[in-house]
Amino acid sequence: MKVWTCGRWVLFFMLISRSVFAQITVSVDSFHVSPGDTIRIPVCVGDVTDSNIESFQFDFYFNDSVLSPIDATLEGTLAENWGVPFVNENNSGELRVGAYGLSYLEGSGSIIIMRFLAIGTVGDSTQLEIRNFMFNNGTPAIVVRNGRLIIERIIQLAVQSNIEGLHVQIDGKDYSTPFSIDCSAFSSHQISVDSVLGQSESVRYVFDHRSDGLPMNHPIVLDSTNLDLAIFYRKQYYLTLHSEYDHPLGEGWYDKDSVAAFSVEKYDSVGDSIRYRFMYWSGDTLLIHENGTIKMDTSKTLTANFEEELFISITYNRPNAGRTVPPPPGVWVEKGEEITLTAYPENNYHFLSWSGDTTTTNNPLIFTVTTPFHIMAYFGNIFPVELSEWEVTIESGSAARLSWKTRSETDNYGFYIQRKDSTSRFADIAFIKGRGTSGNEHAYSFTDRNLHPGVYFYRLRQVDFSGKSHYSNVQSITISKPVNNFIVENYPNPFNSSTKILFNLVAAQSVDVRIFNLIGEEVYHLSEGVLEKGPHSFVWNGRSFSGRELPSGMYILKIITPNQTIHHKLILSK
Repeated sequence: MKVWTCGRWVLFFMLISRSVFAQITVSVDSFHVSPGDTIRIPVCVGDVTDSNIESFQFDFYFNDSVLSPIDATLEGTLAENWGVPFVNENNSGELRVGAYGLSYLEGSGSIIIMRFLAIGTVGDSTQLEIRNFMFNNGTPAIVVRNGRLIIERIIQLAVQSNIEGLHVQIDGKDYSTPFSIDCSAFSSHQISVDSVLGQSESVRYVFDHRSDGLPMNHPIVLDSTNLDLAIFYRKQYYLTLHSEYDHPLGEGWYDKDSVAAFSVEKYDSVGDSIRYRFMYWSGDTLLIHENGTIKMDTSKTLTANFEEELFISITYNRPNAGRTVPPPPGVWVEKGEEITLTAYPENNYHFLSWSGDTTTTNNPLIFTVTTPFHIMAYFGNIFPVELSEWEVTIESGSAARLSWKTRSETDNYGFYIQRKDSTSRFADIAFIKGRGTSGNEHAYSFTDRNLHPGVYFYRLRQVDFSGKSHYSNVQSITISKPVNNFIVENYPNPFNSSTKILFNLVAAQSVDVRIFNLIGEEVYHLSEGVLEKGPHSFVWNGRSFSGRELPSGMYILKIITPNQTIHHKLILSK
């Protein structure tokens, strides 16, 4: 019998009386090697702490046409402080291995490492079998798990990355790049990497691609040649956007040297009277526009700066009495800015005062804006008589009906009605007695009959008891010449917002009613079709087909019937 040993073999089994021992696992791994490789085969045990183990011995079986034993060592094992191990080769493919010491084994791991030379060829294999394993005098009890060794072609898998020390898992085992491992030819291995690395508040690395073009965690399938795999990550920087108002868009991660787009709304409103207007971006760039771009060559931080604006609400106590600058409904003003409000009375009115958040007769009104502000311009009537209505309409084809109302009267003796045509001056044609002094509303009217065709202008000359006169604004009408009992008229004319067009048909007939400007363009189509005998009326609001307001000027009303075409002038005055 051939004895293979590293020293004189003396085996002691310490016979120590012990109580109950737990079972301990003894195992040998499986291996894939290439022909001619030197293989280290460790024998491993489970946790042997407090098991009072002072020696072990076992028989190791293998195919001696596949492996040739070299030696054994305790270095780097749980038993490295014991003496020299013994290895006896009793028969081909069979080794008896053991060791003892003067201290107990503690922990788990390898207890001895055997070295072999792979002498077989590709495709050969052998069982790695442990038999007759015994601790001490047979206690504690053991459970054996054997392995297998296969000889095949081994190739090298090398992995590198543009990120130094990249954490990579190959088949569940951890490695740091760059590294290389031996693998069996034509084998498949699972690779795992993180999608994001080293993320902080401002910089991170994001998986980009693998040199083999496969997805991030796709398995590696090897052939018979060495494989060099490179894993690439791209660097990203974070764009931080600060804003006390609104919600900026564009914050996030961007690739290094890419261009980031960011934006914020022009205004951020709080109710109807306070808003915040964007002024400029500051920080890593200075920009006066709400929208911008920035190159991400490092992490960036931008702040959107806003200015508080307050709304100055402007109203009038009555319409058409005057105007203000700025006009209603008001104007937005930067907080702390000085503003000037000016009132301009019109017609028969004069400026009285401002009221609302302040009361004053100053005009213009100048103040510094610190809060939202409401102000009303009060206009009073210069006329001792305050007119609420004043209009002239056509009545019965050749008569003008004048009607007006007063809200109040002060020392009002009465009203002289004045008329003029295109060739004469204003002259008194009638007198209506007033109500003296009154705070109540009163209505007045007068009908000017038997007018010849033409344009007539009317105004009121109000006279107080002292004999002082005041004049109203001027109203006008057009009396049309009858054509075959077909009379066309409109009132008011001139008109400001709308006019009523009237005509009478002596018989039912088709009628086409259209309006043209002075260059012949049709601006509105009122009616087309068969109309019944009798009076008809239409209202035109001075707008085009599309609803657009038309400019002041003269327009031509054209009424077309089977027997005649009638033209009538309409005067729009704004």
